[in-house]
Amino acid sequence: MRKIYLNAFILITIIFITACSSSDLTKEISLTTGINFLDGRILKNVDSHGGFHGDGTTYIEIMFSDKENESIIRSIENNDRWGKLPLTDDLNIALYGKGSSSQFIGPLVTNDEGKGFFPTVENGYYFFIDRYSESKDKKDDTSIINRNSFNFTIAIYDKDSKTLYYCELDT
Repeated sequence: MRKIYLNAFILITIIFITACSSSDLTKEISLTTGINFLDGRILKNVDSHGGFHGDGTTYIEIMFSDKENESIIRSIENNDRWGKLPLTDDLNIALYGKGSSSQFIGPLVTNDEGKGFFPTVENGYYFFIDRYSESKDKKDDTSIINRNSFNFTIAIYDKDSKTLYYCELDT
């Protein structure tokens, strides 16, 4: 009888582990951004969501081949949900921070040590969705840094490194 329970437990564990595959991540990102990112190779996947309210940060890096890069660039350039870099001022502060001699703001998207996840990207595109409950325009990022809570999705595609940097922030 113990063998049956042990085998059932092992089977359930295997099903659970395979259900959370990388193809699910790339499929979700593709649906959210409107671009096919299914064939990429996931380099980094960090998810701190949890707890009662589901607050946390999901940060994912995906690299692509030269052929995939060409297809992605064509798709992005034909998708009005994506913009060409540079970022707007508010998004730049959200990702990289801004400082002066008297104060420092951001970055909002950070790891456990408080360092920003996103590398500086010079040549590429960005995607933004404001998921804040009181947002009237989901594409508008003005004043996102002046809120008490942050709920947005942002992605940057680096043409040179052929890498997608994707983040969902929920506070």
